[in-house]
Parts: sequence; C-alpha cells; structure tokens
Amino acid sequence: MKRNLGDRGGMGDYLPLIQVDAESALRDDSGCQLFHILRPEKGVDVVHLYEVYDSEEAIKLHQNSPHFAHYVKACEALVEERIIQRLERVGP
Repeated sequence: MKRNLGDRGGMGDYLPLIQVDAESALRDDSGCQLFHILRPEKGVDVVHLYEVYDSEEAIKLHQNSPHFAHYVKACEALVEERIIQRLERVGP
C-alpha cells in the first residue's frame, strides 16, 4: 500500500499513527506475518506499507480491528492518496 501525504505534509504526525497500527497488527491480529513501514530515501512525503497476511480472512480481521479503525480516523486528514496493490508471491 502506498500513502501519499502530498502537500498536506504531516509526516511527523502520520508516522506515530501508522507505527501504533503496525505494532498492534503484529501483536493482536493472528494472521499478520509482516508489517513494514517504508519511506523513499529522498524524503518525499510518501509512505509504503508492506503487509503480509495469512489469508483474505486475516486481512479482513485487521481491517475490522479497533486499532485499524482508530488509525483510519486519526490520519484521515493527513493522507492525500491511498493506493492498494495486491501482490502474489512467485518465488522462494
């Protein structure tokens, strides 16, 4: 998933919110295997989230969790664009 903060700035406000969501997902969502928060080296206001779940059911569990609901509401004004890209593993 890619989050573009665009002209809204707010990276300092956004990062703590997504860090709490990632930590909560890894701790509380039984199907969450991996949750990485990534930024381009050039410092643009873009964040990439690399998340790995056991199944579609595990993704839905995360999306319906209290910590995710809090994250979505708290960062609503900070995120300009959200791009979700589902990936398929093709190698080891």
